[in-house]
Amino acid sequence: MISLDYIDLPVHQVCRMEALWVQYGSNNVSNKAQQMAYRPRKAEYIKVRAGRYYYRRAIPESHRELFGGKTEWVIALTGLSATERHTEAQVIAARHNLALSMVNGRDVEAPSDAAMIIIDLKPEGLPLTGPQPEPVTFLRNGRVEAVHRYAVTDDARLRRQAESDGLFVMSQEEARNQLNWQSAQSASAEGTAQDREIAELKGQLAARKIEDAAAVSSETLLSVLPRWRERKKQSHSSWRKHVQYVEDFAALHGDLALSAVTARHVDEYISHAQAQTFRGEPLSPTSITKRLDTIKALMAFAKRSGYTTTNPATDIAPPKDTRPKVQRSWKALTLPEVRLLVAASSARWAVKSPRRHDMATALQILIWSGARGEEACQLRRSDVDLERRVLRITDTPDDDEEDDARPRLMKNANSVREVPIHSALQPIIAEHLKRHSSHLLFPSFEPKLSGAAADSDVSIR
Repeated sequence: MISLDYIDLPVHQVCRMEALWVQYGSNNVSNKAQQMAYRPRKAEYIKVRAGRYYYRRAIPESHRELFGGKTEWVIALTGLSATERHTEAQVIAARHNLALSMVNGRDVEAPSDAAMIIIDLKPEGLPLTGPQPEPVTFLRNGRVEAVHRYAVTDDARLRRQAESDGLFVMSQEEARNQLNWQSAQSASAEGTAQDREIAELKGQLAARKIEDAAAVSSETLLSVLPRWRERKKQSHSSWRKHVQYVEDFAALHGDLALSAVTARHVDEYISHAQAQTFRGEPLSPTSITKRLDTIKALMAFAKRSGYTTTNPATDIAPPKDTRPKVQRSWKALTLPEVRLLVAASSARWAVKSPRRHDMATALQILIWSGARGEEACQLRRSDVDLERRVLRITDTPDDDEEDDARPRLMKNANSVREVPIHSALQPIIAEHLKRHSSHLLFPSFEPKLSGAAADSDVSIR
């Protein structure tokens, strides 16, 4: 099977031009295909050089890459008479005509929005008595590889798909340099010593450019997200935000290859975020900065992991916060407001909540320690040290813990710490510990499951 595929993403169509075996009596050739078939001109292609006879024929420029980058065929003729040489040349010409007709689809121009070109020169299914397609030689990692199936695309998703199908995949930039390298290889075998030296230098230059272009990874921001999470411990809520921000970036620019992401893409993403609203209000500069930080951190991980060589988000500055200071952060509760909150909550829980003691004590811990809600809810009895007057905030379970249903969740690794117990809070916790013998500080609190237990959110319900 010899074919040329154009994959057109906008309409999800594949136009496949299969080999036309006109010489073998194929009855399934359409009229359109016959019109596109290669038609050889009548010629003997016999040339004389230094008293010797050669079959010499130029390869159409549009077909050269399918024949190893050759520009012409030059074959010495062995016939002793003009008739023998004529017959020999006609046999060779017929063989080349057949080879060109097999790849006649190469004459069809690809759609302007084609995302990938696949060239399949596999000899499978071809008559054994006919000419077999020659593999195309490419340079990769310092080695010359002969392949029958290859693809050209700049789309990272299609690149991964083609690689998984066993194709030799190149970007458009690499494909151009591969052609230059092939031409230099052909030229280095002909001409004068000076011509060969120049061709060799051109080949070395093309080889360096090939290595640079081949270093492009097929990974994208979305494809490296799971690996980033494996390396960086994050809470479920933080991870959801990271996924949201990266998906927003991909929705704006497409799922670009990491090497294709530029500072312009990041700038446009920030401008796009500034135009978004939440509850009728523009996103705050803090929210936009979080989006930028996500892209920066993910690109930094990709660079450290060798998926890309640059981090274009490094020099992008977050937008300035021009709001009045009173609007930039949450206002702290005043002392009268705290007292009012405790009184109202205690009165409400005393009537409607069977776990009022846990709720009231947890509220006091939040007020006096500044701990996050999930940090307070998942405290164990062993995390309370009344002698040292500290609360241990950690994600490391004790050796004797058997409570697998209540995972310890931290915002990040920096959240592990010890929090001092205020003198006003110490008697409240001491009294609370006398009410039960559970190893959990708040036994009535249950994790609010969302998916797997490891991704649970623990909260007061």
